[in-house]
Amino acid sequence: MPPKAVMAYHNWVPEPVERKQDVTGNPYQEPGMRQSSVLAMLIFVFAWQPFVRGDEEDARQASLQSIQHKFMSREDESALQEGEKLLKQGGDVKALVADLKRRQAAGTLGKKPTKSLPKGFQTWELEKRIQYLIDSLDEVDVVQFSFPGHVELTEDYRVAELVRIGDPAVEALITVLERDQRLTRSIHFWRPWVSGTVLSTREAAVHALQRILQMRLFETHSTGDNFTAQGDGASSRVAKRLRAYWQENGKRAIDERMMLVLTDKKASTSLRREAAYNLAYFDSGLEFGWRYLNPYEKEREAKNPVLTKFRDPTVAEAIVAAMDDEIADNGDAAEEYVGDLLVLNDRRIAPQLAERATAAKSARMRRNWAFTAHRLGESAPLREYAAEFRLGKIPLPPDEPNLNPQPAVRELDTIVHFLSLAEIPETEAALQSLCDVNHPYHALVKRAVIETSPSMWSDSPRWFERPYFLSILRQELNNELLTEGSFSISGDDLHWKKKGSSSSEPVPVFLQKAGYLYHAPERHLDLAAKKLNELVLGLPLCHPLLKDNDARLAGMKEVLDRFAGRYRRLNNHEARILGARRARPFAPNIKPLDHAASADDVKRGLALFELDGKGSTIKTELPLFGEFKAEFLETELGAKESEFGDPLRVLILQAEKNGKGEVVYGVILPHAIREIPAAKFSSVKTLATITKEEELEREKWRLERERLKAEEE
Repeated sequence: MPPKAVMAYHNWVPEPVERKQDVTGNPYQEPGMRQSSVLAMLIFVFAWQPFVRGDEEDARQASLQSIQHKFMSREDESALQEGEKLLKQGGDVKALVADLKRRQAAGTLGKKPTKSLPKGFQTWELEKRIQYLIDSLDEVDVVQFSFPGHVELTEDYRVAELVRIGDPAVEALITVLERDQRLTRSIHFWRPWVSGTVLSTREAAVHALQRILQMRLFETHSTGDNFTAQGDGASSRVAKRLRAYWQENGKRAIDERMMLVLTDKKASTSLRREAAYNLAYFDSGLEFGWRYLNPYEKEREAKNPVLTKFRDPTVAEAIVAAMDDEIADNGDAAEEYVGDLLVLNDRRIAPQLAERATAAKSARMRRNWAFTAHRLGESAPLREYAAEFRLGKIPLPPDEPNLNPQPAVRELDTIVHFLSLAEIPETEAALQSLCDVNHPYHALVKRAVIETSPSMWSDSPRWFERPYFLSILRQELNNELLTEGSFSISGDDLHWKKKGSSSSEPVPVFLQKAGYLYHAPERHLDLAAKKLNELVLGLPLCHPLLKDNDARLAGMKEVLDRFAGRYRRLNNHEARILGARRARPFAPNIKPLDHAASADDVKRGLALFELDGKGSTIKTELPLFGEFKAEFLETELGAKESEFGDPLRVLILQAEKNGKGEVVYGVILPHAIREIPAAKFSSVKTLATITKEEELEREKWRLERERLKAEEE
């Protein structure tokens, strides 16, 4: 590494910060930690540029990057000198040099600002507080986290305080858009190896205004675009529009402002959608641009105050009217409205939605109306829709050239998602019908189930929300046809390849300890087995290179057949306790018996184990979550069942006493189902106990954060 790069890197990498864990066991970052680590990476990249660029233009680009890096780091004297030199060479640094000279004249060149608000700040007069924050916008300092990405300036405490003040700060922020030519200390990059845009104080102002007004005030046109780059013209246009808007609406409450937009037929489609979203999530701790509630899985904890505030129309009626207007213009309405209606949760609108489902001219809108009506209390249209879907009578959109996935697959994805969430007999039957090879949609769904990875962020996990797909994958376990792929081991690496594609990784631990072949072709059933291992707890871990893979596949089939029709998807909390990441796994849905389990109960999938007629029932809440003693985990599971890994917690679905009076648990391990004595566990807890412990831990951290904040102030 060149000496200059070494110096730059070591001068600016912060001291290591201890990574603490939150209640979920995941590391969280102390304030400033993320910025410091990203800044160190940027500095390292910048320092390398002079050594990897050769021609004159690249040298000028490297110089610009160096100046920007020094500006971020407050090496202002050096940045000003280099900037003036580059300016003479035609470099694009006029605004930055002017800002540095402004700071020099103000006596703030190179000075570090305070890290928090002044002591006693909250006791100041409101106007004084606002003016202080406006004056300090040139010190806003947020480092970009990802590339490409954006710089979230509201993370800076100065901007965040303006957002907290809210409406009283709007006039001053609009004035910033109109007049302020200063720059912040934040820079937005398309990629870290090219120069970025030093963000203006107007950028900070527009970010604050978007949060306060809950309105999108500008659009970016690429991943490298930002409000600053759009120039003075964009800032003037936004300021002029906001000035007029605020003069007319500034005295109204925010929900009233949103209602005016939603009911304004002349407003743009995007503004009406945004207003619907803001009203649905109103008073829910919403931050602009982020959805904290999944409208399909979780209801608001507190009733939305807009439900009782607005009449003739209600908010729900206004949303439906906006949807009607979109349908009249385009034949369809945005699917976002479905989520808004669900979060709003105004059940009075359900009869209107049911009527629209019956009268809908498009299959897509019929699906949206029917599902929303069902979730709000009117299920008849969805029952009829599901019955037609089961018979393959719901039309799918035609294929279009050069699209992947095709419109029919995308529509099926959403239909399956809505049917999965409904959880009524008709929708369950509709989903199960997809397993019939003669069903019109079977081939499309089968391909999606097999080719989609539930653990890949880019793939849709909706195909795996209900257990119908298990039947499809179980059928595929009999498909011994070869794919174009093959596996091999060379040295310490596992290789997979097919024509035009290949990948490699270190040989997994379970292969190392279980014994493996050095080469094996890939079969279609291997793809199904891999998917099942990702999605279902308790199945033997399979791989084409395992010497006993055929026996494992037979075991997988046996378990799936034994619990066929008795699988359930773990809820979010259960999955998190067990350490599942993106895909929530499935497990046998075992209910407590009123008698000791028999061999017939095990055979029928009603129990996990039986004790040769010597067992007895015990009263305990199920499911339970257990942690193994370290010696059992290492000596028994680690040595004999290496593929289990080291599960911190496992799922317990059965509990009985044996003839000696000892408690025995039926345990779902990641890749096996076992009966394990209670003595092998260091702790066994109910879901309610774990929930209570987590709540106490969260409260502990909340109090600690409040204490630290109070110390800072």
